[in-house]
Amino acid sequence: STGGGVKWLLIGAVVGALMRVAVLVTGLLMGTSIEADLSVPGTWFVVLATIPLAYFEELGWRRFALDRLLKSRAPFETSLLLGVPWSVIHLVILLPGMMSVGAPAIPQSIVLICLGIFLTWAYIRSGGSVLTVTLLHGVQNGLVVLNRGLAIADATWLMMWVYLALAAGLVIAERKVFFARPSGSWIQTGR
Repeated sequence: STGGGVKWLLIGAVVGALMRVAVLVTGLLMGTSIEADLSVPGTWFVVLATIPLAYFEELGWRRFALDRLLKSRAPFETSLLLGVPWSVIHLVILLPGMMSVGAPAIPQSIVLICLGIFLTWAYIRSGGSVLTVTLLHGVQNGLVVLNRGLAIADATWLMMWVYLALAAGLVIAERKVFFARPSGSWIQTGR
Protein backbone atom coordinates (compact mmCIF):
# COMPACT_ATOMS: atom_id res chain seq x y z
CA SER A 1 0.00 0.00 0.00
CA THR A 2 1.23 3.49 -0.73
CA GLY A 3 -0.77 4.97 2.18
CA GLY A 4 -0.03 8.44 3.46
CA GLY A 5 -0.05 10.05 0.03
CA VAL A 6 2.64 12.09 -1.67
CA LYS A 7 3.20 14.19 1.46
CA TRP A 8 4.48 11.18 3.40
CA LEU A 9 6.57 9.92 0.48
CA LEU A 10 8.35 13.28 0.49
CA ILE A 11 8.67 13.25 4.27
CA GLY A 12 10.22 9.78 4.12
CA ALA A 13 12.80 10.82 1.51
CA VAL A 14 13.60 14.12 3.25
CA VAL A 15 13.97 12.53 6.70
CA GLY A 16 16.32 9.89 5.25
CA ALA A 17 18.42 12.62 3.62
CA LEU A 18 18.43 14.84 6.71
CA MET A 19 19.71 11.99 8.88
CA ARG A 20 22.83 11.75 6.68
CA VAL A 21 23.15 15.54 6.46
CA ALA A 22 23.07 15.68 10.28
CA VAL A 23 26.04 13.28 10.39
CA LEU A 24 27.90 15.41 7.82
CA VAL A 25 27.23 18.69 9.67
CA THR A 26 28.18 17.18 13.03
CA GLY A 27 31.40 15.80 11.55
CA LEU A 28 32.25 19.17 10.01
CA LEU A 29 31.53 21.01 13.29
CA MET A 30 33.78 18.55 15.12
CA GLY A 31 36.61 19.24 12.67
CA THR A 32 36.74 15.71 11.25
CA SER A 33 37.83 14.93 7.69
CA ILE A 34 34.24 14.09 6.68
CA GLU A 35 33.18 15.35 3.27
CA ALA A 36 30.22 15.19 0.95
CA ASP A 37 31.64 13.97 -2.34
CA LEU A 38 28.90 13.57 -4.92
CA SER A 39 31.35 13.57 -7.84
CA VAL A 40 32.67 10.02 -7.37
CA PRO A 41 31.66 7.85 -10.35
CA GLY A 42 28.65 5.70 -9.58
CA THR A 43 27.40 7.93 -6.75
CA TRP A 44 23.91 8.39 -8.14
CA PHE A 45 23.69 4.71 -9.02
CA VAL A 46 24.37 3.89 -5.35
CA VAL A 47 21.72 6.36 -4.21
CA LEU A 48 19.10 4.98 -6.61
CA ALA A 49 20.03 1.30 -6.26
CA THR A 50 19.44 1.30 -2.51
CA ILE A 51 15.74 2.15 -2.88
CA PRO A 52 14.57 -1.14 -4.47
CA LEU A 53 16.74 -3.09 -2.03
CA ALA A 54 15.17 -1.22 0.90
CA TYR A 55 11.70 -2.01 -0.48
CA PHE A 56 12.18 -5.76 -0.07
CA GLU A 57 13.50 -5.33 3.46
CA GLU A 58 10.60 -3.08 4.41
CA LEU A 59 8.01 -5.54 3.10
CA GLY A 60 9.26 -8.02 5.69
CA TRP A 61 10.30 -5.84 8.61
CA ARG A 62 7.58 -3.18 8.58
CA ARG A 63 4.66 -4.51 6.50
CA PHE A 64 4.79 -8.04 7.91
CA ALA A 65 6.50 -7.96 11.33
CA LEU A 66 5.74 -4.43 12.52
CA ASP A 67 2.08 -4.68 11.52
CA ARG A 68 1.70 -7.79 13.67
CA LEU A 69 3.63 -6.53 16.68
CA LEU A 70 1.75 -3.22 16.81
CA LYS A 71 -1.46 -5.14 17.53
CA SER A 72 -0.16 -6.14 20.96
CA ARG A 73 2.71 -3.77 21.79
CA ALA A 74 3.46 -0.05 21.91
CA PRO A 75 5.39 1.37 18.94
CA PHE A 76 8.54 2.13 20.93
CA GLU A 77 8.66 -1.44 22.20
CA THR A 78 8.14 -2.78 18.68
CA SER A 79 10.97 -0.56 17.43
CA LEU A 80 13.33 -2.25 19.85
CA LEU A 81 11.92 -5.75 19.37
CA LEU A 82 12.47 -5.48 15.61
CA GLY A 83 15.59 -3.32 15.78
CA VAL A 84 17.69 -5.82 17.69
CA PRO A 85 17.31 -8.78 15.28
CA TRP A 86 17.44 -6.41 12.29
CA SER A 87 20.78 -5.06 13.53
CA VAL A 88 22.13 -8.55 14.24
CA ILE A 89 21.28 -9.72 10.71
CA HIS A 90 23.09 -6.68 9.33
CA LEU A 91 26.31 -7.67 11.12
CA VAL A 92 27.05 -9.81 8.06
CA ILE A 93 28.07 -6.60 6.24
CA LEU A 94 31.00 -6.27 8.68
CA LEU A 95 32.58 -9.53 7.51
CA PRO A 96 35.73 -9.56 5.32
CA GLY A 97 34.95 -8.66 1.73
CA MET A 98 31.68 -6.95 2.64
CA MET A 99 30.87 -3.23 2.34
CA SER A 100 31.26 -2.32 6.01
CA VAL A 101 34.31 -4.39 6.91
CA GLY A 102 36.16 -2.61 9.72
CA ALA A 103 33.06 -1.01 11.25
CA PRO A 104 32.68 -1.76 14.97
CA ALA A 105 29.72 -4.05 15.66
CA ILE A 106 28.13 -2.31 18.66
CA PRO A 107 27.84 1.19 17.18
CA GLN A 108 26.75 -0.33 13.85
CA SER A 109 23.97 -2.17 15.68
CA ILE A 110 22.90 0.95 17.56
CA VAL A 111 22.72 2.89 14.27
CA LEU A 112 20.32 0.27 12.89
CA ILE A 113 18.18 0.22 16.02
CA CYS A 114 17.90 4.02 15.83
CA LEU A 115 17.06 3.84 12.13
CA GLY A 116 14.37 1.30 13.06
CA ILE A 117 12.85 3.84 15.44
CA PHE A 118 12.56 6.32 12.56
CA LEU A 119 11.10 3.65 10.28
CA THR A 120 8.49 2.65 12.87
CA TRP A 121 7.51 6.30 13.30
CA ALA A 122 7.26 6.90 9.53
CA TYR A 123 5.28 3.71 9.00
CA ILE A 124 2.73 4.61 11.67
CA ARG A 125 2.44 8.30 10.83
CA SER A 126 2.04 7.56 7.09
CA GLY A 127 -0.80 5.12 7.77
CA GLY A 128 1.24 2.03 6.95
CA SER A 129 3.01 3.20 3.80
CA VAL A 130 5.70 0.74 2.74
CA LEU A 131 6.82 3.25 0.11
CA THR A 132 7.36 5.95 2.74
CA VAL A 133 9.63 3.73 4.85
CA THR A 134 11.33 2.46 1.69
CA LEU A 135 12.25 6.01 0.70
CA LEU A 136 13.43 6.90 4.21
CA HIS A 137 15.52 3.71 4.42
CA GLY A 138 16.79 3.81 0.83
CA VAL A 139 17.69 7.50 0.71
CA GLN A 140 19.39 7.25 4.09
CA ASN A 141 21.45 4.27 2.86
CA GLY A 142 22.22 5.75 -0.52
CA LEU A 143 23.42 9.07 0.86
CA VAL A 144 26.34 7.34 2.57
CA VAL A 145 28.24 9.38 -0.05
CA LEU A 146 27.66 12.45 2.15
CA ASN A 147 29.77 10.85 4.86
CA ARG A 148 32.98 10.08 2.98
CA GLY A 149 36.42 11.05 4.15
CA LEU A 150 36.37 9.29 7.51
CA ALA A 151 37.75 5.88 8.38
CA ILE A 152 34.85 3.43 8.61
CA ALA A 153 35.23 2.98 12.37
CA ASP A 154 35.21 6.76 12.95
CA ALA A 155 32.23 7.20 10.62
CA THR A 156 30.29 4.46 12.43
CA TRP A 157 30.90 5.98 15.87
CA LEU A 158 29.94 9.44 14.62
CA MET A 159 26.78 8.05 13.02
CA MET A 160 25.88 6.22 16.21
CA TRP A 161 26.03 9.37 18.35
CA VAL A 162 24.12 11.47 15.81
CA TYR A 163 21.44 8.81 15.24
CA LEU A 164 21.06 8.25 18.99
CA ALA A 165 20.47 11.97 19.50
CA LEU A 166 18.05 12.15 16.56
CA ALA A 167 16.12 9.05 17.70
CA ALA A 168 15.91 10.32 21.28
CA GLY A 169 14.60 13.67 20.01
CA LEU A 170 12.04 11.95 17.80
CA VAL A 171 10.81 9.70 20.62
CA ILE A 172 10.44 12.69 22.95
CA ALA A 173 8.72 14.85 20.31
CA GLU A 174 6.41 12.03 19.21
CA ARG A 175 5.92 10.33 22.59
CA LYS A 176 2.16 10.09 22.04
CA VAL A 177 2.86 7.95 18.96
CA PHE A 178 5.65 5.86 20.48
CA PHE A 179 3.96 5.12 23.79
CA ALA A 180 0.40 4.70 22.53
CA ARG A 181 -1.41 1.66 23.87
CA PRO A 182 -1.76 -1.20 21.43
CA SER A 183 -5.28 -1.54 20.12
CA GLY A 184 -5.38 -4.74 18.10
CA SER A 185 -5.90 -2.78 14.88
CA TRP A 186 -3.64 0.28 14.94
CA ILE A 187 -4.40 1.58 11.42
CA GLN A 188 -8.16 1.79 12.06
CA THR A 189 -7.82 3.54 15.42
CA GLY A 190 -6.22 6.63 13.90
CA ARG A 191 -3.60 6.40 16.64
